[in-house]
Amino acid sequence: MGALEVVLCVLSAAPFEGVLEYDVRVRNAEGSVKTWVSKLGVRSEASLPFGTAKNQTTVLVTAAEPDVSRVWSAEKNEFVVQAPQPPQRKVTRAEAMGDGKVLGLGCKRVRLHDDQQGYTDYCVAKDALKDAAADRLVTRAQRLDDDTVAALARAGATGLVVKMMHVSGGEPDLVLELTSLKAAKVDPALMGGGPARK
Repeated sequence: MGALEVVLCVLSAAPFEGVLEYDVRVRNAEGSVKTWVSKLGVRSEASLPFGTAKNQTTVLVTAAEPDVSRVWSAEKNEFVVQAPQPPQRKVTRAEAMGDGKVLGLGCKRVRLHDDQQGYTDYCVAKDALKDAAADRLVTRAQRLDDDTVAALARAGATGLVVKMMHVSGGEPDLVLELTSLKAAKVDPALMGGGPARK
């Protein structure tokens, strides 16, 4: 999908239904996240580098229970409730970095400094999904902790996180970036359970 198609999709009055794809880099290793968004909820499937292997994780957040995230357990063969994400770092200061653009989407750039001499840069696109509730469901599926979400909101950055980069010791050690946003019908069965799709 080209930048113009993304813009036309975003300008649509209806809330977004479709698929988001992100590239993830953890130091020198690469992974990906695919997220389905519909009126029923959000399903996010991540393939992330973990040592020499890839860690596969599926998270489900339904519109009926927006404050609850569930992760697929192969052992139990079902989704199980996850505890809320605890803050990994204490935010010490928020710094507005101006406007940015990712995949043709305008976004507000905010740098959150932490108590471990590092910082995380966020680019947050308002109205990308045309539905604040869907934004929150994706945020919950992305496992952003409440302190981070609140710090971004205080800095005026609310909506969909389209890029995130954590820097420690002067070097990026985690980068998440939206690479595709496609409107499409989402199979309701995706929001009902089941293991990661192949």
